[in-house]
Amino acid sequence: MKPVQILPGVLLCLAAWLPRPVAAAPLELKPGDHIAIVGNALADRMQHHGWLETLIAAKFPKHDLVFRNLAAAGDEVATWHRSENFGSRDEWLTKTKADVVLACYGFNESFGGDAGLDKFKQNFDKFLKDAKAQNYSGKGAPRVVLFSPIANCARPIFTPAPPPRASSVTGATG
Repeated sequence: MKPVQILPGVLLCLAAWLPRPVAAAPLELKPGDHIAIVGNALADRMQHHGWLETLIAAKFPKHDLVFRNLAAAGDEVATWHRSENFGSRDEWLTKTKADVVLACYGFNESFGGDAGLDKFKQNFDKFLKDAKAQNYSGKGAPRVVLFSPIANCARPIFTPAPPPRASSVTGATG
């Protein structure tokens, strides 16, 4: 048998040992859940048009879900830009009794470029661990849903090229 004929079989056997990507568990919404939206401008602008809440409520019409948008355009995963004595993100997630946190982070941080990617990964990891250690609603740790940053690409006909950004902010989450 020629080595060329054996190679596909050997590669197939080796591929069986490669780690498989882990799929995220589907979000389970429970009746009466309180859903808090946090993050940057993507989440902040959602408060002007209730499309996301409408779609979720239409999917679960008997769940009596409660939504609260706590986002602000300048927010980053490690910052919470509010006026003095407004309260921390954790305080507001507790006030809103968040069972589910929809987190939209990464776009603002991407303007730190590749040099800021490690810091973003550390801050994001801390946010996730801290959130999972909380009991905002009194019913246990919140379920956290991550939204990836929106696409930002050059379209020279319409807009100038965007400023340099981290090459893979979404790579920081996986």
